[in-house]
Amino acid sequence: MSRSAQTSLQLSPVSEFAATRESGNSADADSESLSESSRSKVYFNIFFTTVLVAFPGVIFGFDLALNSRRGTSQNTVLQQLAVDTFGPPRKAEFFLQIARYSGGCLGALVSGGLCDSTGRRTVLRVASLICAFGFAFQASSVNLSMFLFTSFFTCLGLGALTTSVPILIGELSPALERGKYGSFWSISTVLGTIFFELSLPILHSWVVGWRIVYGLEVLLSALVVAASFLAVPESPRWFVLVSRNDDATKVLFPLRSRPERQEEMSLLISKVVLERSQNLGCWSDLFRRRGCMLERMLVCVGLQVVRQLSNVEPLNTLALSVSTKFFGSQQASQVSLSFGLFHFVASLASAAFVDRYGRVPLLVFGGLCLFVVQLAVALQGSNLYTDLQGFLLLVWCHLAVVFYSVSWGTVPWLICVEAQPLSLRGKAFSFSNFVYWAGSIVVFAVSSNMASETKMPRAVFSLTICLSSLFGAILVYFFLPETSQVTLEQMDERFYAHSPRLLRWTLSGEVPSNATADAEVEGSGRGSSEDRIPQISHEQLFVYMEDGAHAASRGASSILPDEQEETQTGRTA
Repeated sequence: MSRSAQTSLQLSPVSEFAATRESGNSADADSESLSESSRSKVYFNIFFTTVLVAFPGVIFGFDLALNSRRGTSQNTVLQQLAVDTFGPPRKAEFFLQIARYSGGCLGALVSGGLCDSTGRRTVLRVASLICAFGFAFQASSVNLSMFLFTSFFTCLGLGALTTSVPILIGELSPALERGKYGSFWSISTVLGTIFFELSLPILHSWVVGWRIVYGLEVLLSALVVAASFLAVPESPRWFVLVSRNDDATKVLFPLRSRPERQEEMSLLISKVVLERSQNLGCWSDLFRRRGCMLERMLVCVGLQVVRQLSNVEPLNTLALSVSTKFFGSQQASQVSLSFGLFHFVASLASAAFVDRYGRVPLLVFGGLCLFVVQLAVALQGSNLYTDLQGFLLLVWCHLAVVFYSVSWGTVPWLICVEAQPLSLRGKAFSFSNFVYWAGSIVVFAVSSNMASETKMPRAVFSLTICLSSLFGAILVYFFLPETSQVTLEQMDERFYAHSPRLLRWTLSGEVPSNATADAEVEGSGRGSSEDRIPQISHEQLFVYMEDGAHAASRGASSILPDEQEETQTGRTA
């Protein structure tokens, strides 16, 4: 049967779905159209659900600010903890950072397999409980050994949160606005850092201020625990993955209109059936050429490496050091708060732009702008003699924060979720998240050297950050297909059809036609799109959903139209 003759649901872009729906039978369209109030209710449900799911980012951002060089001088809350309670600050800080990042790496890596086997919400619940108990034990620590162990234990939960939350947000969000809602994770993280900056002057007035800080994190973790058990839904895609289609429909009911639910379930079920026939799901599948998995993993790992190397936290430390030297500690405190506000506004701009202009243009634009700004920081940072030079350096640092937040601070989290197939999404994302946590050790070392008064370390590290931004822009331009405006189930076609070219038609990456995609893929030896996508008609979809897990166990070949045309005709009759 030819492709044009099949009455099946094609994996076309979401915009084509909308056009097809509008051009259908007028009576059906009228009966399925939502009133304005109902549509507003759907949007509110999506927004409210995403805010609840993204709320753990506040804990993550608060803890990042607590354990970094923020404050009116180098004696931050972390170092105050070391000086007042546990001994020499440098030694305590070094062991504390090693314990934190080791726990984060382990939590990120282990949580991926748990997300695939037990569900995203289950990992979120367990991780939030670990964080709540961990922060409580940290606040009550009586010696350095206890504090180091509880820090490791707490970051196990934080690592699991940074894996489960972005995946859950991406799988709950509608395709046309997945970038906007996915950005809520970064926005909530920035809010956590701002919350810490606002509380820092008050907490410095207490001798045991660091214990109060960790007490606040216990409170935030308790709120996350309550939300995860009472209001946060499970991912509908994970429900379909484990053959619980009715539960998936119930989750989507308040979050989608009726035609959107039907289209999304159609694509989702066909994708799950195909992946089952391919026996995807092992860790070793992440690094095989089958399904372009090796290419996807290399791109995602590269994005996380560049994201960490171009991180603006070292620039924040540099700006605090310079502002303290030239303008005093009071102005340094204001500079730290302004960094957070600039970061927050730029993250909101990223949420507004990422779906409209695409992931690739934002990353390329942000990478090139960061290259220019950080080059200026590298040149200016090694030549500071007057107040004007110090002020110009602060301007460059704030510009770097804006460009980073709009692009590399937000978009890599989205792509690392979008780029992976459903059966491997938890494991693949957890591995890239593991790279992110491991890179935090490098950022910590760079931040420490940025505070040095020596000119050479500043220039060298600034130049390293500068070159990493340029490398990231090149990596994205040649090797990353555009992932916006399509569902997660259609992402395979984007990666199959993409090939590096010197001149892309558009930076937003136009989706090739079926014929073009087949020609490119066949030329690369990967097989045609018809070999990869099961063509499922609406009637066959109904049969599959009716049969449930039994239909799923028959594999993709059992539901292909050419092989079941006679059977389907009998069932329809």
